Amino acid sequence: MPASLNDFTYSSFLIYQELAKIGHPFVAYNNKDIWALRSGIKNPYFNFLLIKNESTSYWSEAINFFDCPFECTFERDNHFFIERCESLGLTFGENSAGMELHLETFHFQSSTDNNISIQQVKNEVDIRQWINITALGFRLSKSHIKDFFYPIFKSHNKKFKFSICFFNQIPSAASVFF
Repeated sequence: MPASLNDFTYSSFLIYQELAKIGHPFVAYNNKDIWALRSGIKNPYFNFLLIKNESTSYWSEAINFFDCPFECTFERDNHFFIERCESLGLTFGENSAGMELHLETFHFQSSTDNNISIQQVKNEVDIRQWINITALGFRLSKSHIKDFFYPIFKSHNKKFKFSICFFNQIPSAASVFF
């Protein structure tokens, strides 16, 4: 992976690689310049194109890999790349910020608030709650959230940890750690 990719972009790449290892419904395409992941969900939030080298000549291959809208990740200040995308007819839906937490160096402190608890998702009941909370939080359909995340949960891939946060014993937030 080129050193020019920021930590968040590189983390995205690592996550996409793990999803591709799960297999169906995830399908990956990779060459020296691009990496793509298609989920089968007709929503751009669940299909990803990562540009490793913005001077790539594989644009049409990458775009033709998708039969649905997709997100594209690249360095945000690359004006040449933005112009190139626009010249190919691609549009920018939004700029998004990401958050990354390095769990190896982060020191967890237990909450002093007894009204807050965090529970790891362990079974079908838990994952249904997790899907409901996540769908509400992202304002996306439960079916899209389920179609994307349920195969990850069922894969038992130890690199993904699903959690639910409860406030006064009411499910209030959801997270997935990688």
